[in-house]
Amino acid sequence: MLGAVPALVGAINGIQVDAAVSRQVSNGVALLQDLRTEGVLGDVVVIGLGSNGTFTGGQFDQIMSVLADVTRVVFVNVKVPRSWEQPNDGVIATGVQRYPSTRLVDWYDASVDHPEYFYADQYHLRPEGAAEYASMIAAAVAGP
Repeated sequence: MLGAVPALVGAINGIQVDAAVSRQVSNGVALLQDLRTEGVLGDVVVIGLGSNGTFTGGQFDQIMSVLADVTRVVFVNVKVPRSWEQPNDGVIATGVQRYPSTRLVDWYDASVDHPEYFYADQYHLRPEGAAEYASMIAAAVAGP
């Protein structure tokens, strides 16, 4: 998500992005708890975690517990050439099915056949990939 910040700001009016290099899911959960305590979460929260390590069902439930009163939670699955890619995408897909306030942005399916979206490492976004990523997130934020 960090590589898509300018595209996200351009695609979603008023978005506040907190993205960091190599953020682990556990750090994301702690950050969400801090933001909840500070009272600065919006009506819509976008979660882009799981590219840098494992994402468990328990962590998904922790996130949803923290975000229980958020109107819409948009989860973006991962496209990362690592052993945890498919298991994490499974956790995200299963979790989204269990919570009515959630939406899935299927970044994996949208990008898997588009190597032009990525630099040579196959997961950091080129500008055209960032634009598509932001467009998909914007649609999920605005959509039904």
